Amino acid sequence: MSTREPGALTSDNAGVTKAGPHTIPLGRVWTVALNNLIWIILLLTALVGSTVHGFLSVTNLTNVVWASVPMGCMVIGMFFVMLTGNMDLSLESIYGVAPVLGIVVFNSYLAGTLPPQMAIVVALGSGAIAGFINGFVSVRLHVNAFLVTLAAMLFWRGLVIALIPEGIYNLPAGYSVMGGYKIGGVLPAAILIGALLFGATYVLANMTAVGKSIYAIGSNRMAAYVAGIDVATVQISVFVIAGVLAALGGLIEVGRIGAVVDDLGQGSIMMVFAGCILGGTGLSGGRGRVSGIIAAVLELSVIQNVMNLIGVEPSLSQMVFATVLFLAILLASLQERISAVRA
Repeated sequence: MSTREPGALTSDNAGVTKAGPHTIPLGRVWTVALNNLIWIILLLTALVGSTVHGFLSVTNLTNVVWASVPMGCMVIGMFFVMLTGNMDLSLESIYGVAPVLGIVVFNSYLAGTLPPQMAIVVALGSGAIAGFINGFVSVRLHVNAFLVTLAAMLFWRGLVIALIPEGIYNLPAGYSVMGGYKIGGVLPAAILIGALLFGATYVLANMTAVGKSIYAIGSNRMAAYVAGIDVATVQISVFVIAGVLAALGGLIEVGRIGAVVDDLGQGSIMMVFAGCILGGTGLSGGRGRVSGIIAAVLELSVIQNVMNLIGVEPSLSQMVFATVLFLAILLASLQERISAVRA
């Protein structure tokens, strides 16, 4: 007869915690925690923020979510591009140039004949064209996407400065509606747009053939090609999607601040990258979850908000975000190594 204690660990149950009839493997708990680490970090950050005066007010929390939507648009765009194993550095400049082109074209050629909402169409179309150029050159002409989008980032930013060296502050009401309008005078329409966008992203990534193709290309491009996926078309498409979403984010931000300025989005690409990595998007493609990038976008917005509330200097804020980016890269590397070991 065995004299082993009822709860003693053996080779058969060493990775299991005894808790009556419902036993939970410790390995599974660790996996769940690791996969949802960004949500844990977000919760801890929010708890720290709750100690700051004014953080938990309804107005402030609304502003946190409101401010996260423009960045979230770019992060979603980068998410799709990174899933295919590529990167788009030009998103921050498309974010800035698309609203500029929309209002400049409207004021120069369409004002008086068409409603201001047509400027929104021009802006989104500009983002689509910019994304298509990135995709076509990198995919069809076989030029490294990093270099292509780096050149595009510099070009579009230069165009912004050339078109509006002093900014545009008198915007038609219809042009700022997505970022500035409040439903019932309380809830910013941008929050609803953001919720719908993340919902659509989840459906596209997880419930459609296109989404499966994107993941397949990032996991193994040759295998995806052999399986019959039009790899080139899908890759170009994600650049177009990213361009449109960057333009949408820029439009929302323009409406939120009530102006088109020449530094709109400047320097934000690293935070977009950090948002994707913090959210669990793989550096080499083929891995990432929409729920993770939602949490990551909120995390970045909460950090910025807390620093604003306590009056952190801009230079220190930049150092904080640089640290966040560094930790995000370390986290991504750790997750990939653990995944490789378990595979």
